[in-house]
Amino acid sequence: MHPPSSSVVDELTAIVDQLAPDREPGVLSLSSSLVDDLGMDAVTLNELALGIEERFQVRVPVATLSGAVGDVVAHVERELASG
Repeated sequence: MHPPSSSVVDELTAIVDQLAPDREPGVLSLSSSLVDDLGMDAVTLNELALGIEERFQVRVPVATLSGAVGDVVAHVERELASG
Protein backbone atom coordinates (compact mmCIF):
# COMPACT_ATOMS: atom_id res chain seq x y z
CA MET A 1 0.00 0.00 0.00
CA HIS A 2 1.36 3.40 -0.94
CA PRO A 3 1.37 6.47 1.30
CA PRO A 4 -1.68 8.70 1.01
CA SER A 5 -1.64 11.51 -1.51
CA SER A 6 -0.73 14.77 0.19
CA SER A 7 -3.28 16.62 -1.92
CA VAL A 8 -6.13 14.40 -0.69
CA VAL A 9 -4.93 14.76 2.90
CA ASP A 10 -4.54 18.53 2.49
CA GLU A 11 -8.00 18.93 0.97
CA LEU A 12 -9.60 16.72 3.62
CA THR A 13 -7.78 18.71 6.32
CA ALA A 14 -9.19 21.94 4.89
CA ILE A 15 -12.73 20.53 4.93
CA VAL A 16 -12.34 19.24 8.50
CA ASP A 17 -10.89 22.61 9.58
CA GLN A 18 -14.13 24.27 8.49
CA LEU A 19 -16.32 21.74 10.28
CA ALA A 20 -14.35 21.32 13.52
CA PRO A 21 -13.02 24.78 14.35
CA ASP A 22 -12.22 23.87 17.97
CA ARG A 23 -9.32 21.63 17.02
CA GLU A 24 -5.83 22.71 15.98
CA PRO A 25 -6.16 23.85 12.36
CA GLY A 26 -4.02 22.27 9.66
CA VAL A 27 -3.15 19.19 11.69
CA LEU A 28 -4.97 15.95 10.96
CA SER A 29 -3.63 12.55 12.00
CA LEU A 30 -4.50 9.64 9.73
CA SER A 31 -5.11 7.50 12.81
CA SER A 32 -7.58 9.96 14.37
CA SER A 33 -11.21 8.94 14.60
CA LEU A 34 -13.55 11.56 13.20
CA VAL A 35 -16.10 10.71 15.89
CA ASP A 36 -14.04 9.78 18.96
CA ASP A 37 -11.03 12.06 18.52
CA LEU A 38 -12.45 15.00 16.57
CA GLY A 39 -15.91 14.94 18.17
CA MET A 40 -17.92 14.95 14.96
CA ASP A 41 -21.59 14.08 15.33
CA ALA A 42 -23.98 12.71 12.69
CA VAL A 43 -24.77 16.17 11.31
CA THR A 44 -21.10 17.11 11.00
CA LEU A 45 -20.27 13.77 9.38
CA ASN A 46 -23.02 14.42 6.84
CA GLU A 47 -21.55 17.86 6.14
CA LEU A 48 -18.13 16.23 5.75
CA ALA A 49 -19.55 13.70 3.29
CA LEU A 50 -21.09 16.54 1.27
CA GLY A 51 -17.82 18.49 1.33
CA ILE A 52 -15.88 15.46 0.10
CA GLU A 53 -18.45 14.78 -2.61
CA GLU A 54 -18.33 18.42 -3.73
CA ARG A 55 -14.52 18.57 -3.77
CA PHE A 56 -13.68 15.12 -5.17
CA GLN A 57 -16.97 13.95 -6.78
CA VAL A 58 -16.68 10.86 -4.56
CA ARG A 59 -19.30 9.46 -2.19
CA VAL A 60 -18.09 8.17 1.14
CA PRO A 61 -20.18 5.59 3.05
CA VAL A 62 -21.21 6.46 6.60
CA ALA A 63 -19.34 3.41 7.90
CA THR A 64 -16.11 4.79 6.43
CA LEU A 65 -16.74 8.21 7.97
CA SER A 66 -17.17 6.54 11.36
CA GLY A 67 -13.63 5.18 11.14
CA ALA A 68 -10.21 6.79 11.05
CA VAL A 69 -9.18 9.72 8.88
CA GLY A 70 -6.85 7.36 7.01
CA ASP A 71 -9.84 5.18 6.05
CA VAL A 72 -11.55 8.18 4.48
CA VAL A 73 -8.38 9.19 2.62
CA ALA A 74 -7.89 5.62 1.35
CA HIS A 75 -11.51 5.45 0.17
CA VAL A 76 -11.26 8.75 -1.70
CA GLU A 77 -7.98 7.72 -3.32
CA ARG A 78 -9.45 4.34 -4.42
CA GLU A 79 -12.47 6.05 -5.91
CA LEU A 80 -10.33 8.64 -7.71
CA ALA A 81 -8.05 5.93 -9.09
CA SER A 82 -10.98 3.88 -10.39
CA GLY A 83 -12.27 7.02 -12.12
